[in-house]
This record gives sequence, structure tokens and C-alpha cells, in this order.
Amino acid sequence: MPKLDAFKLDNFKIDGDNINTVVTAGDVILAESLDVVNIANKTSYNKAKDIQVEVSGTIRVSYKLANTDFGTVYANIYVNDSVVGTERSIGYNDAAQTFSEDITVSKGDNVQVWGKCSHIAYTGCAISEFMLKCAENPLANVIA
Repeated sequence: MPKLDAFKLDNFKIDGDNINTVVTAGDVILAESLDVVNIANKTSYNKAKDIQVEVSGTIRVSYKLANTDFGTVYANIYVNDSVVGTERSIGYNDAAQTFSEDITVSKGDNVQVWGKCSHIAYTGCAISEFMLKCAENPLANVIA
């Protein structure tokens, strides 16, 4: 049997693509889920958006938060169902806002936005334009 060289095959897929791509935050869209998800009358956090990344490193996460009814609505960034971001909020009379934050991810992580409302009735949280951005553009799988 021939002797293998020192090249590490576990760093590459069969087709030769590097599976350990490391990225840095930037303004190139890596993945996006643009549709509106409404969370109504939920006072605990509920998952609105979910994208699985195929890279590691630092990415920029952005999303649009809007209040569709009374009260205050909240959103936060999660990775693998654990909070990692800064809680953001929009009051009843506030215009919709786009928030962004740089976070660290590992290949296979699920990057998510979760939302909630301040009251059990007459509050509506709308999350849309969920985007993951980096300085370059490797692949990711949009889940929701």
C-alpha cells in the first residue's frame, strides 16, 4: 500500500473545498431570510428566524424590528438557542429599526433572531430582513 503524505484530508471535502473557512465581519451578504415573521402576544422569547452557517469566525448579524400593535416589542440574537446578543426594543410609536451586531460563530452553528412582546394582548412583534454578513461570501443554509 502506498504511503500517504502529510497533507490533512480532514480539512477538505471530497471535491476539494475547504470546510474550515474562517470569515470576518463585513458588508457582503452571506445568507438572508427577508420575509416578515410576526410574533403576537407572546411575553417570552420565541424563535423567528434561523440560519445555519457553514463557516467559522466573526459575522455581522442584522435584522429589522417593527412594532405592529401597542406596547413594546423586543428582539435578540441567539446562537444554537442561547442568547449572545444585546436585547433591542421598539415602542408603540417608534418607527421600525434595523439593528446589527458582530458575533462569533463556528461551522454548523444556528444563528437566530428571537422576539417577544411586552403584553399578552394587543402587542405584535415583526422581525424581517434577517441577514448574515461577512467580508467574503462562502456558503450557508437558510433554515427559516
